[in-house]
Amino acid sequence: VRQIGVLCPLSGRYAELGEAFAEAARLAVAHANAELDRNFSLVIEDTGGDPVGGALAARRLCAGRGSIALFGGLLSDPTAAAAVVAGQLAVPLGSP
Repeated sequence: VRQIGVLCPLSGRYAELGEAFAEAARLAVAHANAELDRNFSLVIEDTGGDPVGGALAARRLCAGRGSIALFGGLLSDPTAAAAVVAGQLAVPLGSP
């Protein structure tokens, strides 16, 4: 199973947006697994909508849990902080 990490604000001011993004990621992976006969799994981490939370979540997903790619951030500051961590660990980060 290849693990994809998802970064989104599940707590704080932007939690509703983060929940919607997490659900969209779940649906996309389920569709890809069914249509393309793949076996990807998602691990979702809360950034809290702040840069420190974004960096810590990215580190947990990449270094701690072995994610092969990251998606999300959703907000500029946590995404920028996560990008630094992802770059250091050579893990691709895609952000909307």
